[in-house]
Amino acid sequence: MTWSAKVWGPWYGRNVGRPALLSAVILASGCVIGAASASLAERQSTAFAPADPTRPVEELGSAIAERLRDRLQLTDAQVDAMRTALEERLRLIAALRAELGQRMVAEQGTLDMEIRGVLTEEQYGKWRQILDEARASRRQRGLGRFGRGG
Repeated sequence: MTWSAKVWGPWYGRNVGRPALLSAVILASGCVIGAASASLAERQSTAFAPADPTRPVEELGSAIAERLRDRLQLTDAQVDAMRTALEERLRLIAALRAELGQRMVAEQGTLDMEIRGVLTEEQYGKWRQILDEARASRRQRGLGRFGRGG
């Protein structure tokens, strides 16, 4: 018995190089693709997202305008105009979110009362359990109460 036969045992004489190489290439490709997609997702999620959702609108508008200064090569006048527009619109958006949130809570309460009138107590209990599971799932994915980050 040759030295190679002793070392490789039952694999001696078989062509194991190509499948092993192919497996290594596939594994490496998966790692590269996974790292790249994680990097892109992180970059997209933090592009304009405020670090603190309770941050004042003026501070947020200024931060976004300053971040865009270098990326868009903005002049000081453009930065000031962007800051003003962002602050105004972000203030309106915040007011709309607050109003919409209150209306949604009211509508959800109305819907719950209507569904409770249709279902038996056992069915309603299961319905509430399904809703609670869906809410927990949304929180785990970071979607908050009314969508992304809310």
